[in-house]
Amino acid sequence: MTAFRALITKDLRILARRRGGFLSAFALGAIIMLMASLSGEATPQSLGQRGAAAFWMGLFLGSTLFLSDSFETEQRDGGQRALILLGASPTAFFYSKALVNFIGLFIVGILLTPISGALFGVGPSLGGGMLVLGLGTLSLSAPGTLFTALVSESEKRHLLLPVMMFPLVVPVLITVVQSTLLLTFGDPMGQGSAWTSLLSVFALLHWLLDGALYSKAVD
Repeated sequence: MTAFRALITKDLRILARRRGGFLSAFALGAIIMLMASLSGEATPQSLGQRGAAAFWMGLFLGSTLFLSDSFETEQRDGGQRALILLGASPTAFFYSKALVNFIGLFIVGILLTPISGALFGVGPSLGGGMLVLGLGTLSLSAPGTLFTALVSESEKRHLLLPVMMFPLVVPVLITVVQSTLLLTFGDPMGQGSAWTSLLSVFALLHWLLDGALYSKAVD
Protein backbone atom coordinates (compact mmCIF):
# COMPACT_ATOMS: atom_id res chain seq x y z
CA MET A 1 0.00 0.00 0.00
CA THR A 2 2.92 2.36 0.65
CA ALA A 3 4.20 1.75 -2.87
CA PHE A 4 0.68 2.15 -4.26
CA ARG A 5 0.21 5.54 -2.56
CA ALA A 6 3.59 6.72 -3.82
CA LEU A 7 2.77 5.57 -7.36
CA ILE A 8 -0.64 7.27 -7.27
CA THR A 9 0.99 10.54 -6.20
CA LYS A 10 3.54 10.26 -9.01
CA ASP A 11 0.92 9.46 -11.66
CA LEU A 12 -1.36 12.28 -10.55
CA ARG A 13 1.51 14.72 -10.97
CA ILE A 14 2.19 13.35 -14.45
CA LEU A 15 -1.52 13.60 -15.28
CA ALA A 16 -1.58 17.26 -14.23
CA ARG A 17 1.21 17.99 -16.70
CA ARG A 18 -0.41 16.15 -19.63
CA ARG A 19 -2.56 18.99 -20.94
CA GLY A 20 -1.79 17.99 -24.51
CA GLY A 21 -3.30 14.55 -23.92
CA PHE A 22 -6.55 16.07 -22.65
CA LEU A 23 -6.69 18.46 -25.60
CA SER A 24 -6.04 15.83 -28.27
CA ALA A 25 -8.57 13.37 -26.78
CA PHE A 26 -11.20 16.10 -26.46
CA ALA A 27 -10.57 17.43 -29.99
CA LEU A 28 -10.83 13.99 -31.62
CA GLY A 29 -14.00 13.13 -29.71
CA ALA A 30 -15.61 16.45 -30.62
CA ILE A 31 -14.72 16.06 -34.31
CA ILE A 32 -16.23 12.57 -34.44
CA MET A 33 -19.45 13.81 -32.84
CA LEU A 34 -19.60 16.78 -35.23
CA MET A 35 -19.26 14.48 -38.24
CA ALA A 36 -21.97 12.18 -36.88
CA SER A 37 -24.34 15.10 -36.27
CA LEU A 38 -24.04 16.22 -39.90
CA SER A 39 -24.84 12.79 -41.36
CA GLY A 40 -28.23 11.16 -41.66
CA GLU A 41 -31.66 12.49 -40.72
CA ALA A 42 -32.02 15.47 -38.43
CA THR A 43 -35.07 14.27 -36.47
CA PRO A 44 -34.72 14.30 -32.66
CA GLN A 45 -34.97 10.49 -32.49
CA SER A 46 -32.29 9.80 -35.09
CA LEU A 47 -30.03 12.54 -33.72
CA GLY A 48 -30.28 11.11 -30.23
CA GLN A 49 -29.52 7.58 -31.39
CA ARG A 50 -26.50 8.72 -33.40
CA GLY A 51 -25.42 10.94 -30.53
CA ALA A 52 -25.09 8.07 -28.04
CA ALA A 53 -22.99 6.00 -30.45
CA ALA A 54 -20.91 9.00 -31.58
CA PHE A 55 -20.20 10.08 -28.01
CA TRP A 56 -18.82 6.72 -26.96
CA MET A 57 -16.95 6.08 -30.19
CA GLY A 58 -15.43 9.55 -29.92
CA LEU A 59 -14.49 8.94 -26.30
CA PHE A 60 -12.99 5.54 -27.17
CA LEU A 61 -10.85 6.86 -30.02
CA GLY A 62 -9.90 9.92 -28.01
CA SER A 63 -8.94 7.66 -25.11
CA THR A 64 -6.44 5.83 -27.30
CA LEU A 65 -4.60 9.12 -27.90
CA PHE A 66 -4.73 9.90 -24.20
CA LEU A 67 -3.68 6.43 -23.04
CA SER A 68 -0.94 5.84 -25.61
CA ASP A 69 1.32 8.40 -23.92
CA SER A 70 0.54 7.39 -20.33
CA PHE A 71 3.73 5.30 -20.05
CA GLU A 72 5.94 7.76 -21.89
CA THR A 73 7.75 9.06 -18.80
CA GLU A 74 8.45 5.61 -17.39
CA GLN A 75 9.62 4.16 -20.70
CA ARG A 76 11.77 7.15 -21.62
CA ASP A 77 13.61 7.30 -18.30
CA GLY A 78 13.49 3.60 -17.43
CA GLY A 79 11.32 4.49 -14.46
CA GLN A 80 9.04 1.47 -14.58
CA ARG A 81 11.88 -1.06 -14.50
CA ALA A 82 13.63 0.91 -11.75
CA LEU A 83 10.49 1.03 -9.60
CA ILE A 84 9.92 -2.71 -9.98
CA LEU A 85 13.57 -3.45 -9.14
CA LEU A 86 13.23 -1.27 -6.04
CA GLY A 87 10.38 -3.43 -4.80
CA ALA A 88 7.17 -1.89 -6.22
CA SER A 89 4.98 -4.76 -7.38
CA PRO A 90 3.76 -4.76 -11.00
CA THR A 91 0.21 -5.09 -9.64
CA ALA A 92 0.51 -1.87 -7.65
CA PHE A 93 2.04 -0.18 -10.69
CA PHE A 94 -0.87 -1.30 -12.92
CA TYR A 95 -3.65 -0.25 -10.57
CA SER A 96 -2.12 3.14 -9.84
CA LYS A 97 -1.71 3.83 -13.56
CA ALA A 98 -5.18 2.47 -14.41
CA LEU A 99 -6.85 4.52 -11.67
CA VAL A 100 -5.20 7.74 -12.83
CA ASN A 101 -6.08 6.92 -16.46
CA PHE A 102 -9.68 6.42 -15.37
CA ILE A 103 -9.69 9.87 -13.75
CA GLY A 104 -8.31 11.37 -16.96
CA LEU A 105 -10.85 9.63 -19.20
CA PHE A 106 -13.70 10.58 -16.88
CA ILE A 107 -12.64 14.24 -17.12
CA VAL A 108 -12.51 14.00 -20.93
CA GLY A 109 -16.00 12.46 -20.91
CA ILE A 110 -17.34 15.30 -18.76
CA LEU A 111 -15.80 17.84 -21.16
CA LEU A 112 -17.41 16.10 -24.15
CA THR A 113 -20.87 15.90 -22.55
CA PRO A 114 -21.98 19.51 -23.23
CA ILE A 115 -20.64 19.22 -26.81
CA SER A 116 -22.82 16.15 -27.28
CA GLY A 117 -25.85 17.93 -25.85
CA ALA A 118 -25.33 20.94 -28.12
CA LEU A 119 -24.87 18.85 -31.28
CA PHE A 120 -27.60 16.26 -30.75
CA GLY A 121 -30.08 18.13 -28.57
CA VAL A 122 -30.77 15.26 -26.16
CA GLY A 123 -28.91 13.40 -23.46
CA PRO A 124 -29.39 11.25 -20.37
CA SER A 125 -30.21 12.60 -16.93
CA LEU A 126 -27.31 13.93 -14.89
CA GLY A 127 -27.26 11.18 -12.26
CA GLY A 128 -27.75 8.27 -14.64
CA GLY A 129 -25.38 9.78 -17.18
CA MET A 130 -22.58 10.15 -14.62
CA LEU A 131 -23.08 6.55 -13.47
CA VAL A 132 -22.87 5.17 -17.02
CA LEU A 133 -19.94 7.47 -17.82
CA GLY A 134 -18.09 6.23 -14.74
CA LEU A 135 -18.70 2.54 -15.49
CA GLY A 136 -17.86 3.04 -19.17
CA THR A 137 -14.59 4.80 -18.51
CA LEU A 138 -13.69 2.19 -15.88
CA SER A 139 -14.23 -0.50 -18.53
CA LEU A 140 -12.00 1.37 -21.00
CA SER A 141 -9.19 2.46 -18.69
CA ALA A 142 -8.17 -1.01 -17.43
CA PRO A 143 -7.70 -2.71 -20.84
CA GLY A 144 -6.32 0.54 -22.21
CA THR A 145 -3.63 0.56 -19.53
CA LEU A 146 -2.74 -3.09 -20.18
CA PHE A 147 -2.43 -2.70 -23.95
CA THR A 148 -0.59 0.60 -23.60
CA ALA A 149 2.05 -1.23 -21.57
CA LEU A 150 2.39 -3.76 -24.40
CA VAL A 151 2.87 -1.18 -27.17
CA SER A 152 4.52 1.63 -25.19
CA GLU A 153 7.98 0.98 -26.63
CA SER A 154 6.76 1.05 -30.23
CA GLU A 155 6.98 4.23 -32.29
CA LYS A 156 3.60 3.30 -33.82
CA ARG A 157 1.82 2.90 -30.49
CA HIS A 158 -0.81 5.52 -31.46
CA LEU A 159 -1.86 3.25 -34.35
CA LEU A 160 -1.45 -0.09 -32.59
CA LEU A 161 -3.40 0.73 -29.45
CA PRO A 162 -6.89 1.22 -30.99
CA VAL A 163 -6.41 -1.82 -33.25
CA MET A 164 -5.52 -4.03 -30.29
CA MET A 165 -8.10 -2.58 -27.89
CA PHE A 166 -11.15 -2.46 -30.14
CA PRO A 167 -11.96 -6.22 -30.36
CA LEU A 168 -11.76 -6.49 -26.57
CA VAL A 169 -13.95 -3.49 -25.77
CA VAL A 170 -16.65 -4.01 -28.43
CA PRO A 171 -19.01 -5.62 -25.85
CA VAL A 172 -18.36 -2.68 -23.52
CA LEU A 173 -19.17 -0.14 -26.25
CA ILE A 174 -22.39 -1.96 -27.22
CA THR A 175 -23.51 -2.14 -23.60
CA VAL A 176 -22.68 1.46 -22.75
CA VAL A 177 -24.40 2.81 -25.89
CA GLN A 178 -27.53 0.81 -25.10
CA SER A 179 -27.51 2.04 -21.50
CA THR A 180 -27.16 5.64 -22.70
CA LEU A 181 -30.07 5.23 -25.15
CA LEU A 182 -32.33 3.82 -22.43
CA LEU A 183 -31.48 6.72 -20.14
CA THR A 184 -32.09 9.22 -22.92
CA PHE A 185 -35.34 7.94 -24.43
CA GLY A 186 -36.92 6.16 -21.48
CA ASP A 187 -37.06 2.56 -20.35
CA PRO A 188 -40.64 1.26 -20.61
CA MET A 189 -39.56 -2.39 -20.48
CA GLY A 190 -37.32 -1.94 -17.45
CA GLN A 191 -34.15 -3.07 -19.21
CA GLY A 192 -31.89 -0.30 -17.93
CA SER A 193 -30.85 -2.01 -14.70
CA ALA A 194 -29.88 -5.18 -16.59
CA TRP A 195 -27.67 -3.27 -19.03
CA THR A 196 -26.09 -1.27 -16.21
CA SER A 197 -25.42 -4.46 -14.26
CA LEU A 198 -23.80 -6.00 -17.34
CA LEU A 199 -21.62 -2.92 -17.71
CA SER A 200 -20.61 -3.25 -14.04
CA VAL A 201 -19.63 -6.88 -14.66
CA PHE A 202 -17.46 -5.84 -17.62
CA ALA A 203 -15.75 -3.19 -15.50
CA LEU A 204 -15.10 -5.64 -12.66
CA LEU A 205 -13.77 -8.36 -14.99
CA HIS A 206 -11.41 -5.98 -16.76
CA TRP A 207 -10.02 -4.58 -13.52
CA LEU A 208 -9.46 -8.04 -12.06
CA LEU A 209 -8.19 -9.91 -15.12
CA ASP A 210 -6.13 -7.10 -16.65
CA GLY A 211 -4.47 -6.46 -13.31
CA ALA A 212 -3.60 -10.16 -13.01
CA LEU A 213 -2.20 -10.24 -16.57
CA TYR A 214 -0.12 -7.08 -16.24
CA SER A 215 2.81 -8.74 -14.48
CA LYS A 216 3.05 -11.21 -17.39
CA ALA A 217 2.90 -8.36 -19.89
CA VAL A 218 5.80 -6.41 -18.38
CA ASP A 219 7.97 -9.55 -18.25
